[in-house]
Amino acid sequence: MIDEERERLHDQRSKFGFQIERAKYYLWRLNADAIRIINSKANLPAADIEIITEDLAEHLEWEIDAMILAIKLIDAKLKELDGDDDEYEDE
Repeated sequence: MIDEERERLHDQRSKFGFQIERAKYYLWRLNADAIRIINSKANLPAADIEIITEDLAEHLEWEIDAMILAIKLIDAKLKELDGDDDEYEDE
């Protein structure tokens, strides 16, 4: 039972890690003016694009923070199951 729980937690941790990297990439693309590509097809005023970009960046940052917190909670549970305090520190 504990091994199944540990495996499930490792899987969840891995999925969150992947999602964090993906969200960071999208955030980087927003900061790298990728929004201009969208604007060339959407034909929106620059002010609207700026608002949309800021809102999307804020949302991505919030999601990244939430997933980092989830990983910390998973790490705490893994420490509890494993009895190892160092394996999951600051990843």
